[in-house]
Amino acid sequence: MPRARIMRLLGALHDMVCVAAVVPIALVVRTGELPEWTTAVLVFQGSLLFGAAICFQLFGLNQGSWRYASLDDLLGIIQSAIMAMLIAVIVTFLTSRLDAIPRFVPIIGVVTLIVITSGPRLLYRLIKDRYIQRMFNAAKDGERILIVGYCDEASVFMRHLERQKKPAYHVAGIIDHTGRHVGRRLHTARVLGTLDDLQGVVRALRASGAPVAKIVVGPSKVDRATTESILDLGSELGVPVYSLPKTAQLMASNDSAAIKPVAIQLEDLLGRPHADIDLQPVAAMLSGKTILVTGGGGSIGSELVEQILAYRPRRLVVVDNSEHNLYSIDQTVRSKNPDQSFAAVIADVRERETIRAIMKAHRPDLVFHAAALKHVPLVEHNIIEGAKTNILGTINVADTAVEAGATAFVMISTDKAVNPTNVMGASKRFAEAYCQMLDRNPDYRTKFMTVRFGNVLGSAGSVVPLFTRQIAAGGPVTVTHRDMRRYFMSMQEAVRLVLAASARGLSRQTERGKIMVLEMGTQIRIVDLANRMIQLAGLRPGIDVDIQFIGLRPGEKLFEERLQENEHIEATDGDWLLMANPRAVEPRLLAGALARLKDGIDARDEARVLLAIRSVVPELSTPQPAVTDEVETRTAPPAPAIDIADVRRRLRK
Repeated sequence: MPRARIMRLLGALHDMVCVAAVVPIALVVRTGELPEWTTAVLVFQGSLLFGAAICFQLFGLNQGSWRYASLDDLLGIIQSAIMAMLIAVIVTFLTSRLDAIPRFVPIIGVVTLIVITSGPRLLYRLIKDRYIQRMFNAAKDGERILIVGYCDEASVFMRHLERQKKPAYHVAGIIDHTGRHVGRRLHTARVLGTLDDLQGVVRALRASGAPVAKIVVGPSKVDRATTESILDLGSELGVPVYSLPKTAQLMASNDSAAIKPVAIQLEDLLGRPHADIDLQPVAAMLSGKTILVTGGGGSIGSELVEQILAYRPRRLVVVDNSEHNLYSIDQTVRSKNPDQSFAAVIADVRERETIRAIMKAHRPDLVFHAAALKHVPLVEHNIIEGAKTNILGTINVADTAVEAGATAFVMISTDKAVNPTNVMGASKRFAEAYCQMLDRNPDYRTKFMTVRFGNVLGSAGSVVPLFTRQIAAGGPVTVTHRDMRRYFMSMQEAVRLVLAASARGLSRQTERGKIMVLEMGTQIRIVDLANRMIQLAGLRPGIDVDIQFIGLRPGEKLFEERLQENEHIEATDGDWLLMANPRAVEPRLLAGALARLKDGIDARDEARVLLAIRSVVPELSTPQPAVTDEVETRTAPPAPAIDIADVRRRLRK
């Protein structure tokens, strides 16, 4: 017989023994004498046993485990005891009009039954939760932590600790985010003060010889700005700041020992807040369709693939020239969606005939073009290769998508294409212009869409992985300029908005040749990003890890722009998206520039390649980078060309 069933039977036997003891106990309490087992008493005893057997089963008293007995179980015991006693009273009254049964006996019996059935359950839980042991043992096991937030996460986390024989953490106290609970307790921990008292509390605990090793934030009660101020304070005090897992994660965990404070994610502090978007159009766009993603093994491409999978496309084709990246995304897809029709194709977008063969074989409904060379300094030193991938590669994919009869083509662009100061940005603007030209051609059924956004936190080759490696090595963290600013967005949010923008663009066939610009919030100083990452690692900027300014690299500028002054701007029905209508390049001019570009590439002549790019992107300029930070900081950075908040205000007027 299974152990669980044996335990339920033992629990039921315990309860019936308790019921059998109720009548004698109640009569002794009421009369002070041992009961005489008259017919009325026997009927009362028997009907109580019968009623209890039915009610205990009805309320499922032994369906759960005593280990997790709760208020719900106590409520079930109370209801069962009252109903069973009512049954006994009614049966006894009908048979003997309650002769020999004093009127207070049923009341005493109900109370007795509740106490003797719930008491052992409570005692068992207290023993299992080590409450009695902790009450008599003053030793404080585990790493000392201070929790910020009188909240559900703190309560559930502390209950998990109570179930551990050797808890990994000891909660030294609680900081209340509201101030309403100061002086009270949450389980075994006292509420020591408010957020304003945090610094004093940490110092007082340290002075008492019991310093806290971590400050742990309850995520449901502490907002982003408060978390940032706690990080600053923790850095000043030399105490790392962590976060509790969310309540759902805590409740879902079956392993109490595995529950522990988690590192605060950079996305939680710097990522753009999630926009309220209707995803039904995205589902309609992707479900049951054949989707092709170029660069699908890269950072953005792989996130695109994973989010597209959630909408159950008919077939998903991923193209990448990196065997390692393609293998990784292939394994991800096959493990998460083994039934998904899927093809992983090793190919380079620069090989036109190869791309044509892939398009012809799969006939995609939608093409997401994420393949690109995106690292500014590398492209600046490899101009020809950058032009071959970012310009000719885009043209190859776009043209063959038209030939294959694709419904839509989505190009992933960048804010570096606006007033570019580097070849990477200029090459993306050239590709944008080509897609605009195709989108304006009435002979093509393919809808061409370009989505422009800024930096993605944690993408391969971005500043975040670089800083992570430098911090792990003990520093220094290298920042090009103290006033360098960039837009940042989390990977998940960026791709979600790309899909939403694509669905919106596909539903508006009359909007041709426009560029969709994602709302990225405000620009963040790179030095602030570096400081935050050092703090999130539990270290102190300038003390444990130095920040070193090394000067701008070739092609870099201090700030990024998403729109140019000459781009006609249109508001949309969502605050997360703007529509830009950039200067259209004449097809004849574009064709001539493309011919000169190919000639320059074939001749390996970088000067001719740059001239061809500039004929389409005349705004391309190359600033002279400063050598030292002292020189750089003499001149304040110019204001961005377009302030999107101001744009929205003007459009509303």
